[in-house]
Amino acid sequence: KKIRNLTINSDPATTTEVGLFGVIGASGNVKKLKLVNVHVTGGKSVGGLAGELESGGTITDCSVDGWVEGVANVGGLVGLSLGEISDSTSTATVLASTVNAGGLVGGASTNALILDSKAKGPDTSNVGAGGLVGGTLGNAVIMTSYATGDVYAASEAGGLVGTLQAGTVSNCYATGDVQGTQQSVGGLIGKL
Repeated sequence: KKIRNLTINSDPATTTEVGLFGVIGASGNVKKLKLVNVHVTGGKSVGGLAGELESGGTITDCSVDGWVEGVANVGGLVGLSLGEISDSTSTATVLASTVNAGGLVGGASTNALILDSKAKGPDTSNVGAGGLVGGTLGNAVIMTSYATGDVYAASEAGGLVGTLQAGTVSNCYATGDVQGTQQSVGGLIGKL
């Protein structure tokens, strides 16, 4: 139930779906797993636990601590989510060199559900950084969740979500410092 010191150093220019699990598939279910002191580096869709969570897949009561870095859709727990995440936590530091850095999830797409979860690590991206989710790419739902980490982005920085293109946020809050150097900087959502 606990994995310590996971290290993945993959080429940011060529790799996708990088994490302990590259992809958690449509029938995949990961629960009660703690990752402590991870260091994960990759390209697109990079997460401490999973690079991508497919629609129908679930993550329940999991946590990640450490450092996660990539190019786009980078999250402490999951890089790109189309599935369901509940009762999960990330305290990882998250860096995306281009777009979508999120404390818990880098990018949340159609059918993604985030429920009763939290993140508190600092998040940095060029465009789209959020304390919980970097950006929603489809009709995602975020409920009863919160973020307490600091957020930095050139544009589209939000305490909870950096870029909310489509989706619903309810019963959520954010308390971290949010900083941006160009445009669309919000305490809760950077750009709606």
